[in-house]
Amino acid sequence: MKGFAESISDTCQGDTIYSERGSRLEVQCDITVEFIAVFWFRGTDVDNGQLILRNDHHLKTVMLEGYNITDEGAMVINELQIEHEGPYWVRYLDNGANSHDRTISIHVKGNAVQEPRPVGMLVKGYKADSVDRQDIKFLKIGSELSLKCPNGELGEWGILYPNGKYDWLWRKYPEYEGGSCSDADICEVEEDGTLIVNTVTYRDEGHYMCFSRTGQFDMVMEYPVKVHGESTNRYQ
Repeated sequence: MKGFAESISDTCQGDTIYSERGSRLEVQCDITVEFIAVFWFRGTDVDNGQLILRNDHHLKTVMLEGYNITDEGAMVINELQIEHEGPYWVRYLDNGANSHDRTISIHVKGNAVQEPRPVGMLVKGYKADSVDRQDIKFLKIGSELSLKCPNGELGEWGILYPNGKYDWLWRKYPEYEGGSCSDADICEVEEDGTLIVNTVTYRDEGHYMCFSRTGQFDMVMEYPVKVHGESTNRYQ
C-alpha cells in the first residue's frame, strides 16, 4: 500500500519550534520512508504521552479539540495558545510495521510570563494564617481530579501553570462569584469548596491553590499536580 509521503520537511529531530500566539501552526516531520500510519502524542514518549492525532491507512482521527491532521500526516494546531507549549512525540509505521519516531517542542511567542500571584491576595485584610502544602498528586490522563478546600465565607481557587501563567479558576466573594471554571465549563467547585476536574488532560497540570476565609481566619491550601499518559503499547 502506498504511504502518505516519501519525504517531507526537515523538522522533528528534537527541534524547538517558535510560533506566535493565535497563529495556525502546521508541523511536518522528516521521514524518508513510505508510511501507512502516523500517531501524534503530547509528551515525551508513548508510555507517558497523550494520543492526540492519528492517520491510520488514511483514516484520520482527532482525539483532542484544537488539533487536526493532514492527509500527509502533518499535525495542525488551528489557533496556537499557551496550553499548546511543550514536548510532542510522533510515531510513523512503515509497510513492514517498523516504527520511526520523531520529537519536537513548541514554544509560543507573544505571552509575557506573569508573576505568581497567591490566592486571596486581592482580598481586603488578606493574611495567610495557615498554609497547608500537600504532596505532589500524580494523575493519569482521563482520570478525575478532586481537591479539597475549607468551605469559608470567602473563597478562591487558582492555578499556576508550569509556564508561569496564573489563572483564576473560581472566586466566591459578596460582589462576585465565577471564574474560568464556569466561563469555560472545564471544572466545577462544589458547595463545600471542593474543586473537580472530571477528565484530566495535560493542560490541567500545575500548582493549584485555594484560599478560604472564615471569620478572621485565612487559610491557603497548595496542591502540586502532575499529569502522565496512559500506556499505549498497541502502537509500539
